[in-house]
Amino acid sequence: MDVDGNITIEARYDEGGEFSEGLAAVESGGHWMFIDKSGTTTAQLPPDVIFAEPLSDGLALATSNAQPVRKFGYVDRNGKWAVKPEWKTQIRSTTD
Repeated sequence: MDVDGNITIEARYDEGGEFSEGLAAVESGGHWMFIDKSGTTTAQLPPDVIFAEPLSDGLALATSNAQPVRKFGYVDRNGKWAVKPEWKTQIRSTTD
């Protein structure tokens, strides 16, 4: 929606984030992509991406599930890995 409450992009995505640097990361059918404010896809993210944050300085933090363990890396606004996923997630139990 725009600031006046008008729908600018029809609800056709399963998940999506906020716009930053003119683009938003969205997911549809298990595939992540960047869209512009008209809803046009500007870049497909790598197939192993399972979540992407908004862009910041031309990069978006992305989670990859290509390995046995989820890892973090950065994709650029063209949807390419700028920093390949190498940092592992550490999930702790609330009872630790």
